[in-house]
Amino acid sequence: RLELIIESAPPRGGAPEVRPTVPPSDVTPGELLAGSEVFLTVPRTDRRLTTEGNGYMHAHWDHRGLWQRFVVEEVTPRVGSDGTILSGDEILLRAWTGGYVGHQGGTVAARDRDHFG
Repeated sequence: RLELIIESAPPRGGAPEVRPTVPPSDVTPGELLAGSEVFLTVPRTDRRLTTEGNGYMHAHWDHRGLWQRFVVEEVTPRVGSDGTILSGDEILLRAWTGGYVGHQGGTVAARDRDHFG
């Protein structure tokens, strides 16, 4: 079992943060939204999950850069959803490579969405 802390990622290069069509005043601090960029930290080591260019993933570094960012995507948005992710919602995490986080045979990697079946 892997326990992770989800941190909100600041906007890149001064660009506006990627958000769904919800006015910022309606977003409660701490909410997780589809389209949000996040970092995933392993509390035991305080290192962030990192995706390398070949899809290999590890938690060896404490950096907060492009390779550590993940975009939250809803698998099947709820009818009438405002983009808020609720407990029990199924999500995908997209890495900077365009690959999605998944596991197969005990290995975690960022691969094409269909790779993991």
